[in-house]
Amino acid sequence: LSKSSLLKMDDFPVTFVYELPFRSIEILVNCLDMGNEWEEVAGVLNFTFQEVCFLRQAGSRHNSSSAEMLQILSGRGVSLKMLRDALHKVGNLRALELLDKSIKDYSTTENKSSYKSLLNPGKETGNLLFTAYDNQHSMESNTLEEKPVSVNHSTVMSLPGALRASYDEIVQATDNFSANNLLGHGGYGMVYKGIWKNTVVAVKKLVFDKCTGKQQQPLHNHAAVQQLLKELQALTLLRHDNILSLYGYCFDHMVPYLVYQYMANGSLEDRLHNRGENELLTWMERLKILLGTCRGLNFLHTCSDQPVIHGDVKSANILLDQHLEPKIGDFGLCRMGKLRDGVDEHPFIVSHIKGTLAYLPPEFISKKLVSSKLDVYSFGTVLFEVATGLHPYSANRCPKNLVCFMRHERFERGSVMHLIDQSLGENSAETNMGMKFFQQFVQDAFCCTAVEPASRPCLVEILKHLEALQANL
Repeated sequence: LSKSSLLKMDDFPVTFVYELPFRSIEILVNCLDMGNEWEEVAGVLNFTFQEVCFLRQAGSRHNSSSAEMLQILSGRGVSLKMLRDALHKVGNLRALELLDKSIKDYSTTENKSSYKSLLNPGKETGNLLFTAYDNQHSMESNTLEEKPVSVNHSTVMSLPGALRASYDEIVQATDNFSANNLLGHGGYGMVYKGIWKNTVVAVKKLVFDKCTGKQQQPLHNHAAVQQLLKELQALTLLRHDNILSLYGYCFDHMVPYLVYQYMANGSLEDRLHNRGENELLTWMERLKILLGTCRGLNFLHTCSDQPVIHGDVKSANILLDQHLEPKIGDFGLCRMGKLRDGVDEHPFIVSHIKGTLAYLPPEFISKKLVSSKLDVYSFGTVLFEVATGLHPYSANRCPKNLVCFMRHERFERGSVMHLIDQSLGENSAETNMGMKFFQQFVQDAFCCTAVEPASRPCLVEILKHLEALQANL
C-alpha cells in the first residue's frame, strides 16, 4: 500500500475516535480482530497489562476485543490522529487505508454544513450533562428546561453488557414520562421509575439546566460527549456489588436516556435529610451503607494499576436498594488516575473544577490536583454526614462547611460527641452502641479529611476499621 493513498489529517471531517462513522468502526474492528492485531495497537497507545487481559476476555462478554478497545479510546477522548499514528507505527497500513477510505466515502455522502456544526459547536461549556452545583446550591433542586440534544449513532459505539432500548420502549416503560413516575431531578435531568422488559428500572432522561443559562448545544461537543461516554464506559466495564448497574441506553430521540437498576430506597441523602415518610436509619443500617460504599470505592481505586477516581462521591450519589445495600452511581465525573509508583500515586492537574464543593478537598479547589485521595476526602465528608445527620453545607452555621465545622467544634470544645445524630432518640447519645458507632465514624472521618492528601489513609484501611466495628458488635 502506498502512503500517497492515505488521507492527510486536514482532509478528515472528524477529529476524535468517538466521532468515527459506524462503518469506519466496523471496518477497523474486522481488521484488528484478525490475528489479534489490536494488541499491538493497544501497546502503542499505552494500555496497561490488566486492560489488555480484560480486552482478551471480550469474547466471554459476547463482544469484540477491538470494539471494546475503540470504546475505551472513545471514552478517553483519544484523537483520530493518535489512532492513525498507532496503526502506522505497527505497520498496519491495510487497516489505515481502509479506515481512510471509509471516512472519505462517508464524508462525500454527508452535508458539509452538518460537519461544520458538528466540529464547531460553539464555545466549550464543560460539564453539560451533569451540572455541578456550587456550595450554596449543592442540596437544592434546580428548575429544568428540556432542550433537544443531538446524538448521532456514529459517535457512540455499542456498549458491552448494556442493551440498546428504542425510544418507544422508553415511553412505554415510563407511561409516557408520567409525573407519577418521577423519582427526582437535578442539574443532570430527570429520573423516572418504569417497567422495562418486565423489570422495574430507573430511566435517566438527560436534559439541560435552565439555571445555568447555557445555550442549546449538540452532544457532539467534545466535553459533553466525553462526559457521557465516561459514565457509560465506567458502568459497563466496572462490575461490583456496590456499583450501580446500567441495563440499557437509548439515543434514538432528541435527548439521551440511560436505563439503570431501580433503587427502591432512594439515596442516602434522602434517608438522612429529606426524611418525610422514610424510616430513620439505625446505626447498624448506617454501618452497612458505609461498609458497602467503602468497598465499592476501594474496588475503583485498586481494580488496576491506574485507579478509577469517581470524582463526585456524596450522599446523593449513594443509592440504596430494597435491602439498603448501597450502590455508587453517577460516574459522569470519573477519571483514570496516573500510574502508581510503588504504593504512591501521582496526582495530576485538571483544567476545570467539577463536583459538589462541600465534598471536595482543598488541593482540588485551590490547585485542581486530582488523585484517589479526592474520593477519600469526599467519603470522609459522608462519614461526618452519617454520624451527625448534618448537611455537608449549611448557611445557618459557622463555619458553613461540615468538615470545617467539625474541626472548629473539636478545637473549641475538645470533643464533638455533642454532635451525634439526635434523630435516633433523645437517649441515643447515651447508649453504648450509639457512642461506639459515632466515635468510629468520626475518627475515620477526621483521618479521611486531613488537609494534606498524603496524610489521608487508603480506603482499604477505613474498610478494615468498619469491618472490625461490625465484627465486635
